[in-house]
Amino acid sequence: MATIGKKDKFKFTEEFIQKALSRWYFSPNSVKYDIDGLYVFNDWESDKILETKSGYIYEFEIKVSRADFKNDFKHKKEKYDKFNLILEGKEDVLAPNYFSYACPENLISEEEIPSYAGLVYVTEGGTIKYIKSPTLLHKKKILDAELNLTEKFYYNMVNWKKKAHDNHELLLEEVGLREERKKIPYAVLKAENEELKKKYESIFTAYTMVNQNSIENHRYNMRFENRLWEKLKEVCPDFDLQKFRKEFDDEFFGD
Repeated sequence: MATIGKKDKFKFTEEFIQKALSRWYFSPNSVKYDIDGLYVFNDWESDKILETKSGYIYEFEIKVSRADFKNDFKHKKEKYDKFNLILEGKEDVLAPNYFSYACPENLISEEEIPSYAGLVYVTEGGTIKYIKSPTLLHKKKILDAELNLTEKFYYNMVNWKKKAHDNHELLLEEVGLREERKKIPYAVLKAENEELKKKYESIFTAYTMVNQNSIENHRYNMRFENRLWEKLKEVCPDFDLQKFRKEFDDEFFGD
């Protein structure tokens, strides 16, 4: 037996359930308006509205979590109180003719919802199961003009057009940024490589010059020293070169 409140691993979304209701609740030929997320009745936003060609309006409150369902009676109390008053004939009937909950299978039980509300389960495969039929709240067929639907549809269209444009711009920006991110590492590495190459060439040139000078100086010093010893030997035949070098090293480089 299924456990009420148990959620499947499949990730349900409001959009997924909206599409399932559009596809399966009525035959397409019987629907006049199929509306998602619009303030049709002014005081609240309807998750889903299906108006039949015969003029009856069906509203669906979509729930995808237990927490959302429990909070619903706190945040939308006036809406549900109005439905009760309509049933008692004490309230203006600017409201849907039928009201139902739509949710994943077994998220909500029939016993938890108001007596007038219907209940529809949506499966992971996108089909629906009729758990409880909604009670007729009122028989009046509300005219489009009473709901000011033309103006609402227009502004809804404008808003969605703007959202589509903004999303398109964001997409282009994101694609551009991704392309830039692809280019940046190569450009940076190339620049760094060129800079390192210049520094290497500069250091190598300087080293070569210093090294060449050192070699030339060393050669010059060796020639000078050899000639100096030759002259000393001519002047002082008894001059001991080894003894002199040892005394020199001890004097200047010894501890």
